[in-house]
Amino acid sequence: MANTIFIQFFSWYFLTFPLKILENGKDFMIWCWRFFSIGFFLPRIFSPWHKDITSYGRGFDLVIWFHAAAWNLISRFVGAILRLFFIIIGLGLEVVVIASTVVCFAAWFGLLGLIIYLLASVV
Repeated sequence: MANTIFIQFFSWYFLTFPLKILENGKDFMIWCWRFFSIGFFLPRIFSPWHKDITSYGRGFDLVIWFHAAAWNLISRFVGAILRLFFIIIGLGLEVVVIASTVVCFAAWFGLLGLIIYLLASVV
């Protein structure tokens, strides 16, 4: 069968470009995942912020021990809050990327239907 311009157009419209839309959506999702470091932050959610920990010192002094324990706990709490914030923002953006990909994918096929409808209504 001859490789006419119509066959090439429909091959591009129904095969090539929809796969490109999905590929771009996947690329944006990978970018969001890496930009917000979601995979990096999840296993380290309760780690101290910037490894800011206080030493308990040598020997045992109850006041220094409580001070160090409280400061280490605060550092872990700050780290958890900030990491959770970035994880939530990143996951929210992932949802926006998925929704945008679905809308673009549906609009691509709806555009052909709109063009056919407009051409049929003119004739």
